[in-house]
Amino acid sequence: MDLLIELHVDDLDASAAFYALLGFSQVHRTHAHAILERGAQRIALHKSERGIGAHEHFSRWGPGTPRGYGVEIVIPVEDLDAAYGRLGAHAVAAPRARAWGARDFRAQDPSGFYVCVTERYDVTGNQARRA
Repeated sequence: MDLLIELHVDDLDASAAFYALLGFSQVHRTHAHAILERGAQRIALHKSERGIGAHEHFSRWGPGTPRGYGVEIVIPVEDLDAAYGRLGAHAVAAPRARAWGARDFRAQDPSGFYVCVTERYDVTGNQARRA
């Protein structure tokens, strides 16, 4: 298996709908899990019936702790302006040009995870990759 990011979420349907706006489709679903896929990219969503506060690791922090504190989920898209239009109220910052040559904007998913939606660029060469 390739890298899989698993997000512990409050609402599977709301989270799946958010990532669907970025082109992910649901390829597996149970009452507590959903697997989303876009090409080779996969995101797992998990909703515990007991809540995140009962998780063996995450229970160390209080219920007011922002989800994914210190983590930024970066999702490249083909059409940044269209993605910004689809995410609407989830956006926390408008698209802007960055020093590394690509444009991006920031959003917050329904569980509070911080998401950077960006134009595709070569992260190893710091040069924007134009199609």
